[in-house]
Amino acid sequence: MFEFLKSKKQNPRRTVVVALHGFGRRRTDEFLPLKNFLAEKKIELILPELFNPRNPQDVDPQKWIQRAEEVVDELSAQNADVILIGFSMGGVIAAHLAAVKPVKKLILLAPAFNYINVGNAADLITGWFSSPNKKEQPDQYPPLPADFTSVFMNVVDLLKQDAVLVDCPVMILHGTEDETIAVSSSRKIYKKIPAAQKGLILLEGVGHAILDDPVYASMALHTIAAFIDGQIHF
Repeated sequence: MFEFLKSKKQNPRRTVVVALHGFGRRRTDEFLPLKNFLAEKKIELILPELFNPRNPQDVDPQKWIQRAEEVVDELSAQNADVILIGFSMGGVIAAHLAAVKPVKKLILLAPAFNYINVGNAADLITGWFSSPNKKEQPDQYPPLPADFTSVFMNVVDLLKQDAVLVDCPVMILHGTEDETIAVSSSRKIYKKIPAAQKGLILLEGVGHAILDDPVYASMALHTIAAFIDGQIHF
C-alpha cells in the first residue's frame, strides 16, 4: 500500500497552460514574453493558432473556436489539468471553454467582451513593435483579410454570454488606458462571473498589450505565474 502511495506522489497530474491569442496580426507572438517567462519556470505552455491570416477563406467563426476546443479536448483526454489564458478575443474564447470544458483555472488579459476599436486590435500591437530589422521583413505579420473583422465580431457575439457560467477560479488583468477594449468591459464581466474565487486586477496607465508594457509587464507575468502555482487566492 505504501509503495502505491509513493508511486502516486511521484507521478502528479500534468498541468498544461493553454494561451489563446487575440485578433491581432502577431497571433501567438503576442505571448512571446509569457512563453519565455514560463519556460524558465518549467511550466508547459501550448499556443494554438486560431486563424490563418494568409488564407482569406478562413472565415468560419466556428473553425476559429474549434481550434481552441480541440487542444483542450486532447489535454482533457490525457487527464491533464488545463489552465487557460486568453488575451483580447482569446479571452472570450477561453471563458467559453472554461464554461463548457474541465478547466482548472482561467486567466483573462484585456478580454474583448465589448470591443471599441477593432482596427487597433489588428494593427496597433504590430506597429508597437516596429524596428529597422522587422521593416526588412514586411511580410512577417501580414495584414489580416478584410473579412476577418466580421469573423472576430461573430466569435465574440457567439461566446460572450458563456462567461456567466464560469465557476473555476478566475483572474482578470486589464489596463486602465486600454485603447481597444474599455476597462469597463472587464468590470462588467467580473460582476457577472459566478465563480467563488475571482479577482480583477487593474493596471494603472496600461494599454491593450499588457504583456509588452515597459513598466507593468514583469509584474503581470509574475502575477500570472503565482496564480498558476496557487500562490494567489481570491
